[in-house]
Parts: sequence; C-alpha cells; structure tokens
Amino acid sequence: MDAIQEHHQKLLAAFGSVLAAEEKISDVKTRLDQVTNLLQAEKTAAETDLASAWEQVEQLMSETGEVEVLLPGAVTDFKIARSNPRETVKVEVEATPDEFCKIERKPRLKEIGEHLKGLRDAGLPFPNWASFQVGTAKLSWKAVKKSMKTQEKVCQEA
Repeated sequence: MDAIQEHHQKLLAAFGSVLAAEEKISDVKTRLDQVTNLLQAEKTAAETDLASAWEQVEQLMSETGEVEVLLPGAVTDFKIARSNPRETVKVEVEATPDEFCKIERKPRLKEIGEHLKGLRDAGLPFPNWASFQVGTAKLSWKAVKKSMKTQEKVCQEA
C-alpha cells in the first residue's frame, strides 16, 4: 500500500470516528428525550394529585367555615390559611401611552450589513460603530451521490 492509500485509509478511519460520535450523540439525545417525556408525565400526574389534595383540604375547611387551621405534626405544626392574593398589572400594549413604555433600540443588522458591503465595495473605511466579524470555519460532511466516473475509478482500483 502506498503513502496516498495509507493516508486515505487513516482519513476514512478518522471520519468513521466522526460518524460514530454523531450517532452516539443522536442516541443519547433520543434517550434523554424519552426520559424527559417520562419524567414530565410523572410530574404532571404529581401536580394533578397535589391540586386534588388541596381541593380536598379546601372543601373540608369550607364545610366548617374555617379560614385558618393549625394541624399538629411530628416535628412541627402546620398552619393552613389563605394567602393574600398577589396584585398584577394587566394592560393593552398598543393602547399604553409611550411614557409608560420601554423604547428598545434594536439595530437592523441586515441593513447595516448591506451598508458595510457598500462601503467595502467602494473601498471606503467602515464606521467605528460597526464591522464584519467572520466566524471560524468548521469541518462538516454531507452525503454525495457517486458519479459514474467515481464508480468506474473504484471498480478499476479493485
């Protein structure tokens, strides 16, 4: 086996490791989703049980007209009473005057990008408040259908 074929074999083995790692991540995500769904179902059932138990306590207290109860416990006693309701503000967003609204500055990145490209194409400097940032290139893969030439080459090498 010559150096090119040996390099090709090593590259295939390394890429096989990439595929195996991606498959493992996919399998773990699937199992994680399954466990999450199972636990979410258990949590929902427990929340339903809790709501039902509180309804039963409320019904028993209303039968006797009690607004507050002190129940004895092994280590501490338990005081059951209604809490003060929380006050919240509800508004119609569109009808609210500007003086009661936050004004959010959100740069229009697409328009800024087009402006910067225009400056770059014209050979002009960028403003001090905006620039392009190039991300880091990563290796990636995609499946490619073999062409007739590639199939013929593989057949000739075999």
